[in-house]
Amino acid sequence: MKLLPKDGIVNRSILITLLAFLVAGIGVVTYTSYATGVRASQTVDTRLNQLLDTVQSTVRIACFLKDTDLAKEVSMGLLSNSEVWRVTILADEEMLADQSRTDAPHAPALADLRLNTLERPIHSPFTPDKVVGKVRLEPNPEVIAAQRTADILLAVKQLVWQLLLVSVAIVTALIVFVVRPISRMSLVLHQMDPMTGDRLSMPPGHENTEIGHLVSDINQLSDHLVTALNEAREARLAAEAASDAKGHFLANMSHEIRTPLTAVQGFARIGARDSHDAASRETFNRIFDAGTHLLGVINDILDFSKIEAGKLLVESRPFRLAEITGEAMALISARAAEKGLEVHLRPSTDLPEWVLGDPMRIRQILANLLSNAIKFSRHGSIDLTVLRAEDEIWFAVRDEGIGMTEEEISRLFRPFEQADSSTTRKYGGTGLGLSISMNLASLMGGTIQVVSTPWRGSTFTLQLPLKETTLPHPGDAELDLKFDLKGKLAGFHILAAEDIEANRLILADMLDESGATHVFAENGRAALEQVVAAPHTFDVVLMDVQMPEMDGNEATRRIHEIVPTLPIIGLTAHGLTQDRATCLAAGMKDHITKPIDPKALITSILCWATPGRILSKPQPVSTTPETSPPSPAHAPDGAPIDWELLDRRFKGKRSFILKIFGSTLTEHADAADRLRTLAAAKDFEGLAFYAHTLKGVFGNLAATPSQEFAARVEMAARQQDAAGFALADELANLITPLFAELQRHINAG
Repeated sequence: MKLLPKDGIVNRSILITLLAFLVAGIGVVTYTSYATGVRASQTVDTRLNQLLDTVQSTVRIACFLKDTDLAKEVSMGLLSNSEVWRVTILADEEMLADQSRTDAPHAPALADLRLNTLERPIHSPFTPDKVVGKVRLEPNPEVIAAQRTADILLAVKQLVWQLLLVSVAIVTALIVFVVRPISRMSLVLHQMDPMTGDRLSMPPGHENTEIGHLVSDINQLSDHLVTALNEAREARLAAEAASDAKGHFLANMSHEIRTPLTAVQGFARIGARDSHDAASRETFNRIFDAGTHLLGVINDILDFSKIEAGKLLVESRPFRLAEITGEAMALISARAAEKGLEVHLRPSTDLPEWVLGDPMRIRQILANLLSNAIKFSRHGSIDLTVLRAEDEIWFAVRDEGIGMTEEEISRLFRPFEQADSSTTRKYGGTGLGLSISMNLASLMGGTIQVVSTPWRGSTFTLQLPLKETTLPHPGDAELDLKFDLKGKLAGFHILAAEDIEANRLILADMLDESGATHVFAENGRAALEQVVAAPHTFDVVLMDVQMPEMDGNEATRRIHEIVPTLPIIGLTAHGLTQDRATCLAAGMKDHITKPIDPKALITSILCWATPGRILSKPQPVSTTPETSPPSPAHAPDGAPIDWELLDRRFKGKRSFILKIFGSTLTEHADAADRLRTLAAAKDFEGLAFYAHTLKGVFGNLAATPSQEFAARVEMAARQQDAAGFALADELANLITPLFAELQRHINAG
């Protein structure tokens, strides 16, 4: 049988058995040694008494006559026995003889061996009742110790052999009858796959033993496990399918509703801005409010879906507390005025100016609580009180509305439920707002509590751990004020890719009002062509995600192959977390959800882009007419640039071609050194990426030989072929004359 590893059941069983017998053996040996020593002492006493019996009559005469010589003769005779160390004979307290062995140890050793001194009274030969003396024998410890040691060693040796034989027998029986069957079961269990029908076989002779019962139980458990796993797998597949279906449905619903809603709200905003009479402005504002309400319903459903999936994240960044509360109040002020309700903001005087938290989600919770207060109030006032409690901020929303019973409060934070079944019909709403608010508060480490009395109003208290900070986020000071589009993007040149005409009109209006210049592309491919034609003209690209011919994600990846540093901001009607993650993975800097919030868009542009990016670079000044550089009709073999192709591509615009040359020299001046550095470092990944970038750059320049060589370097690096390092050095050698050619034409103007 092949034993298990060193910590397996066989070796453990043997070790445990041997340890058990070792412990037992130590105890038995200890007891045996003690008992043997006691018996040895008793044996000595017996032999010394027998020895005295042999000389008792002679000692009696010596004591009766007080014969010193006879006493000494008897003493010498007793000392001839090696077990005797000292002999003392007294006659009426008179010392007749006191002799000891000269080669024996001193008397203290007697105590160590626990040996007894033997003393016997001597009676008169004529008067038996009269004691005439006594004799004392002290045993020889050295001899007795040697004898006792020998006895103990013999007893222990016999005992050890007996224990070893018993241990071997027990271990053998244990291995044969217990360990071996269990070991075989374990080995089979490691190799068996119950899903394929594998089962444990019954060990011979164990049908009715505990091991046999164990095998039966394991096989039965395996059957149950297979059934449970199959059911769980089917349930998981069904759940995943349902989740995927729900996700696809929500994503499609979001896109299909948000896309036309972008146009509706955009045109409503333009109409309200450009209308000259109050009635028209009111109509457009109502359209905008209705769209905002619909957007709120969509956002509630999407937020709830994210919370269910555990994919809704909150951020922590500095923001002005007063701005958030003010914005929340502004969102509901018009609705409150329509119902004749007074709204009051009551901030405490000790509130911090800046705190750390998620301003968007806090504003969402406050807006929901305030909206509910307005919805369920017919008269009176609504108060938003803001208090500070150490590192917590408390927001209390009090109304004088219909209130709630305890039973209604217990159902309040359940999704898709309101306090009463008639509430939805009478007041509207999805029944998700409070559930989402509670979950958002929990994600931020806070809670929401409610106190209510029927027909006397309710108070909702939001408690959040918002720590004070003095480090505002860059740009917040400017952008958190009342937002105005005018002039915010002056100096920016923006490329916008959008396939829907209505959305292009809305976006164009926003950009025009903000002061930016802009160019539109109808799809991702057209946007890519714009960048290829003028790679360093645009400060930022606004990229719709879902477009025909080439979607926004693919276009982003292709554009970054040409201009890796060009910031791209995604615009999409898809609002799920995974949609944002996909956009960021493609290389986009940010993700703006449609309908586009002008503030969010402009904030993102100001965060990620710089106006006049290309103008800040040194540019050649052209003083010659718009003609192509002189070149032969067909470039000779080995020429660094295909001028004929370049001329066709840019329609003979010499100044634009020279601008591309200057931009290339500026951004890739260290290209040769960088290639050699990557090759020396054996960096396959970095070399592949940079060769790919250069391939696009040389393609824009119609530098066909360098473009083809860069493609070879890229392929070799991606295949992790060491030959790519040598090719990189050759490409670096090609770049030098190519860049010299570019500089020559720039100097020539």
